[in-house]
Amino acid sequence: MPLTDAPLYSIYAGNNDFKPFTEVEEKQILAIVGEQFPSFTILPARGIFEGKELPTLLIQIASHDRKAVVSICRKLGHALNRRWIGMSEGGLYTSVPMK
Repeated sequence: MPLTDAPLYSIYAGNNDFKPFTEVEEKQILAIVGEQFPSFTILPARGIFEGKELPTLLIQIASHDRKAVVSICRKLGHALNRRWIGMSEGGLYTSVPMK
């Protein structure tokens, strides 16, 4: 079913080892996001964190369910052993802490 006027969320999953994600890690990320959202976009990106290049996966999700998107951020953070996952919505960026 197509979405209409749904907010677009971007999730930034950086690899804190400063190495590209392995195929296993990428499949794990796809599985986690795919459990909740049947449609999304995932793009490889290069972030810069504290002056160092950080391999990053940018995950874009159109959804009316913000809580579900935040939940995915936390699931990704736990699976990837991160202290937070970056998320933007409506042009605003936030770091979603793991709880």
